Amino acid sequence: MKQLIIRSTLGVLICFYSITSSSQHVNTYAGNGIDSLVNGKGKNASFGKCFGIGSDKNGNLYIPDTYHNVIRKIDSKGHVSTFAGSGKFGNKDGIANEAEFSEPAGAYVDHHGNVFIADWGGNKIRKINSKGIVSTVAGLDSTGYVNGDKDVAMFCAPRSCCVDEDGNIYVGDCWNHSIR
Repeated sequence: MKQLIIRSTLGVLICFYSITSSSQHVNTYAGNGIDSLVNGKGKNASFGKCFGIGSDKNGNLYIPDTYHNVIRKIDSKGHVSTFAGSGKFGNKDGIANEAEFSEPAGAYVDHHGNVFIADWGGNKIRKINSKGIVSTVAGLDSTGYVNGDKDVAMFCAPRSCCVDEDGNIYVGDCWNHSIR
C-alpha cells in the first residue's frame, strides 16, 4: 500500500490518501475541520491554515500552523502537539516554546533531525535543532532580493524550503518568484 499525506483545501485537516491495487481511500489522520489551536489525538486536535508538511525518519510530521504562528508535530501514533512557537506573531529565536514565528508556511526535516521552517511573514528561514532551540539561518525582518550570508540575505515571503545532504538550503521565495 502506498500513502500520500495531504492537507485539506483550507489546511485544517491532515489526511492520508491510501492506494492499493484494488482501492483508494482518504482518511482523516488529524484535525476536525475547526480553525483552532487544540492539541490532542487525531480528530480531537484542530489546526489553523496550514501549507507545508515535513516528515522525519521516525514517521513524525511537522506542520507549520500558519495563522497560529506555531509549528505542530503529529507523532507516529497520531498525537498532535505544539512543537515550537509561543503563538505570538514575531521573530524571536530561542527555546522552542518561547520562540515567535510570523506566519510559518513550509517545513523540511534534514537527515540530522533539524526542522527547517520557511517563515513566510517574517521573510526568514528558521531552524529548530534536536535540543529544541529555534534560530534564524537566513533572512532579515524586511523584504527584498539579496543573496549572501545569513546576515544580509533577504527574501520576500518564503513559502517552502529543503536541505540537501551537503547542508545547502533551497528556498521557494514566493513573491520574488524564484528558487534560491
